[in-house]
Amino acid sequence: MSDFQYHRFASFSTLLLGIILNLIATGSNSWQGIEDGINFGLWNVCFQIHAIKQWTCAAWEVLPDFIRSAQAFCIIGQLCYIVSAVLLLFSFFVRALQRSKVVLIVLSLLTFSAACLVSMTVVIMGVKGKDYIYSMKSDTELIFRYFLKGVVLSGLYEIGWSMIVAMVASLVTFIAFLVCFFEYRDITEEPRPTRV
Repeated sequence: MSDFQYHRFASFSTLLLGIILNLIATGSNSWQGIEDGINFGLWNVCFQIHAIKQWTCAAWEVLPDFIRSAQAFCIIGQLCYIVSAVLLLFSFFVRALQRSKVVLIVLSLLTFSAACLVSMTVVIMGVKGKDYIYSMKSDTELIFRYFLKGVVLSGLYEIGWSMIVAMVASLVTFIAFLVCFFEYRDITEEPRPTRV
């Protein structure tokens, strides 16, 4: 396997892993929550009915601004993932793209952008989500309304597995960026003929 094939295979496999992990994190409902009370993700919020110990999920009734921002970053990041994966696939089969520095620059920028966008989603959900949960826990009227529905909000704040999966997706995508970047550094264009 040549260096080109090795780099592209490593880029594609790490990028594909990042895409899969990001899709799992994006679609799940366990970014963070209150232990045995509430969990939420980018699209749904889930409540545990305390008496029967059963979780029920529904779309956000009132979408907080930080969730809307995280959704936007996540969707734009997913678009960067898709474009970079398509470009990587084309670079396997189209000979003109195989040794192109422009393609490597675009791939590097797209993978770096995807990794940064996923990281920004994690930061927004981590910081603003924690503030949102603590504001829920300090609002006695809200606690009483949820209590009447059978949901207890007295548990501890917890980070869900979805946020951890998103962190890993970001890290894997940064690795894909580094592979593209090092391939760009190692590539050498053939010298152009000079006129004498």
